[in-house]
Amino acid sequence: MRTEGVVLDAVIYSTVIGAYADAGRSSDAFSLFNEMKQQNIRANEIVYSCVLRACTSVEQVDHLLREMEVNGVKKNSVVFTSAINVCHKVKGGVKDAGRWFDQMLSQGIKPDWVAYMSLFEVLNNNKSYDLLDHYYLTGLQNGILSHYSKDSDFNEKTIDLHGWSTALARAALRNVMQEYCQDHRTRQKLVPLRILTGKGYSKNQPVLRPAVTKMLMADFQPGLQHEISQTGDIFISPESIRAYVAHQQNLVSRKALDLALDFERVSLEEERRLQRQERMEKLALEMESYTNNIANIDADIANLERALFFRSNSPPPAYLQREERLLSDTFNPLDEKSRRMELAPAGYYSNFGNSPRASASSYSTSRRASPNAKPRNGSPGAIVFGLDDLYYERRQSRV
Repeated sequence: MRTEGVVLDAVIYSTVIGAYADAGRSSDAFSLFNEMKQQNIRANEIVYSCVLRACTSVEQVDHLLREMEVNGVKKNSVVFTSAINVCHKVKGGVKDAGRWFDQMLSQGIKPDWVAYMSLFEVLNNNKSYDLLDHYYLTGLQNGILSHYSKDSDFNEKTIDLHGWSTALARAALRNVMQEYCQDHRTRQKLVPLRILTGKGYSKNQPVLRPAVTKMLMADFQPGLQHEISQTGDIFISPESIRAYVAHQQNLVSRKALDLALDFERVSLEEERRLQRQERMEKLALEMESYTNNIANIDADIANLERALFFRSNSPPPAYLQREERLLSDTFNPLDEKSRRMELAPAGYYSNFGNSPRASASSYSTSRRASPNAKPRNGSPGAIVFGLDDLYYERRQSRV
């Protein structure tokens, strides 16, 4: 075409890119797409829909959709349909298919019949039947999908599946049987069901009718007994529908009972957990009280042992020796008499007459002296003072 002087535009590029995509030549399609951008040919939504068909990963699809937003290219249902079809090529594409379909709805783009068909094929192949029911109901509410025939009346429900895919037919049958369950809950009359599958044939064999009859026996429990008329219609009697609805009601009741039992079990476990937590808190409080009592008793015993040690001049216990070593590490080395002064209990009577700073007059002028300190038996060197006073006296004597 170039040798003949044909000007290549977006239409020609989109045609060739689409052909490459349909042939599975993804790299060639993207090479041609990049060549078109190098030629400064603006890609429209048709070109992007063709390139999307050539994508082999979710990342490529997201990149192209963002590129369309940056370049100001308007998206439509065909673009999102091409993106959804990529999910057939990747593993676990159900989540992305639903995400792109929801993105289309959020942008105010109305999905067409083909978009729903593509989405249902992905959901059906991955057996995501709950999502299938959800999006089928969305299509009914938007007026895109409708399975009831014009021949339906109050005495018989007739659904027309002419031209429908297997996935779309499965979604329609599930929706109709859910309606029957709702009619039973509201005490409405259960009427027979007639299914029209059309006259589509492949190699002289009907296409949709065998798939629908297989669904009726395999997808629903118990299986929906049916008959095939001479015209090819599938007829389901009210008795078969009633048996299915009753079974579904029993399943719902059983599930509700299981949920109630689970709730009761969880509530009982929670009550036991709270009781254990309450007991643990009480034990913690009791343990704290016992610990405080033991600490007070240990302190009283230590004070008594100190008093006995200073009055009897007996060898100090081991823990007092450890305290003396700590004092020795903190201060300068002291003689035995000075160490006894450091460990003297509060209110102990000592004689500091030999110390040049231990007279009563010196304590009366000291900031650390006890205000109630008085000489004993008229001795100017014997006074009453606390342990803090002893520490102050020793530190002053070292200065």
